Amino acid sequence: LRVSQMWLTLLLLVSPGLSFLLDDPLEESLSEELTFTPLVDAKLLTQFRFTTVRNATSKGEFSNFNLFPKTVGQIVSQYGAQEFHLTFTQGRWNTDHWGYPVRSGPSGVELWAWFDKGTEEEINEKWLGLQRALGGLFSASLNFMDMTNTLEPGFAFSPEGDLHSRVGETGNHGVRYAVLPRESVCTENLTPYLRQLPCRQYNGIARLLQHPTDLYRTEYHSMGMHYYTKCFGQGDDCQKRQSVLTQTLTLVFNPSSRSSTDASGFTTFKLESLFGKNQSGVTACPLSSSSTILVGQHPEFDSRWKSSYDPEDTVGNYLGQYSLFQLLQDKLFTLAFQFPPAIPIGKSFVCFVFLLSLLFLFSLSLLFLFCLSLL
Repeated sequence: LRVSQMWLTLLLLVSPGLSFLLDDPLEESLSEELTFTPLVDAKLLTQFRFTTVRNATSKGEFSNFNLFPKTVGQIVSQYGAQEFHLTFTQGRWNTDHWGYPVRSGPSGVELWAWFDKGTEEEINEKWLGLQRALGGLFSASLNFMDMTNTLEPGFAFSPEGDLHSRVGETGNHGVRYAVLPRESVCTENLTPYLRQLPCRQYNGIARLLQHPTDLYRTEYHSMGMHYYTKCFGQGDDCQKRQSVLTQTLTLVFNPSSRSSTDASGFTTFKLESLFGKNQSGVTACPLSSSSTILVGQHPEFDSRWKSSYDPEDTVGNYLGQYSLFQLLQDKLFTLAFQFPPAIPIGKSFVCFVFLLSLLFLFSLSLLFLFCLSLL
């Protein structure tokens, strides 16, 4: 026993990086969430959300990795990115029928980031380096975001982490923004996105993403990676920093094009109708501390659904009420929907505007004839 202790002590002295196995273990956690929201025009809004949280040192250093993706940690460390937001969007968000998006983004590729303190030249160099690194990671042409189409916002794009509390004190953190509206979004961008997940696409709710071609045949598609830091102290007294990486995927399906419709106009479909063959259900990712599914009910749309087991709770927001399910590792969760015909809100509104315009033109004609009679 004494010999074993001696070898263990020698090993820790020679390799300080291994000391996390016995002292000050890394604190990492993963949560995954999938939300289904029926929309008033008989579309289905589907939102994936994967959040990985990691406690790092006061300098935000990344050395040992467990759940947090190593590639992302090395990129933000090398280029001093305190926060970055990258989105790949295809399609147009219909605000009239779908409301406001949870996180908006223009068509193409959008990137904005906050950097460590430094001069303008240093921040610009870090910005270009971050572009190249993320472009290589996601197989995207982010290198075209040169300084000729880069903006330095003065008031927009506030930090989502705690950096805003330090920006006012130091005043020399830098933010950069650029967008490539003509950049095409394809399956080549999704593959590296899935590789950053601890369970990849083999387990958890990401298992539904094994057939990329079905994901791009949607009304709207937006994939995002959002990184920011949070400090447990104030200012320079921060002794422990928390790195948060959120990966999102927002899809708007048209179920009527992927399933059959009965004589009454109702559309019935299951998960495999949306995400491809052999996608009948999901289980929880073994590495996640929380795996939840939320199924919504629109207040103006009489949608129905049937699941393999009962929900645990009911929550609500501005979109309506949601049934909350906690996924299990040993029990498959299946889900089936039944949608009624779409409410023709758009046609009614167009007819109303058209009749109102005719009434206005008729009144204007009468006024014109009355003026001519006076002459």
